[in-house]
Amino acid sequence: MDAAFWDGLRAPGIPNTVDTEAYNNVLEIIEQAFAEHAQRPAFTGINHTLSYAEIDQLSDAFCRYLQHNTNLKPGDRIAIQMANLLQYPVVIYGALRAGLVVVNTNPLYTAREMRHQFKDSGAKALISPDGEITGWLGGACAEPAVVREAVRALADGEPRLMFLGPNEELAKRD
Repeated sequence: MDAAFWDGLRAPGIPNTVDTEAYNNVLEIIEQAFAEHAQRPAFTGINHTLSYAEIDQLSDAFCRYLQHNTNLKPGDRIAIQMANLLQYPVVIYGALRAGLVVVNTNPLYTAREMRHQFKDSGAKALISPDGEITGWLGGACAEPAVVREAVRALADGEPRLMFLGPNEELAKRD
């Protein structure tokens, strides 16, 4: 689709173009949006809205968790397997802030597809909302052993699942 299709269709105050020369990276664009629109709604899901300031605060906390509680380093790849949830922007922006490369993965993938994507991408960790990876694998309920088998393809060969809980708390599970 031609980008010009959207010209004149954006909300008032949203420009048709972004001056990419004004930024060193995409994170600068995101952080500018956090600062300029702090009190405005950013994302809404299941009757709950997070402001730009809340996304900024939560993603910063997640970034610090990744930096201080995992062995992930800038440049490492992290697989994110989520549906359209409010946690998704928190995780994406937190991972980017930590210098990680995001590998989006489909929650409906089969174990074979997950193994292939994790091995091909070199992902070193997987983020998934609690319970979803076992409940959605291939569109059907799967045994945790099948999930562990798929996750063994993570780059360092060490099975590691990280789950984002209901209160944005993280726990490391095998």
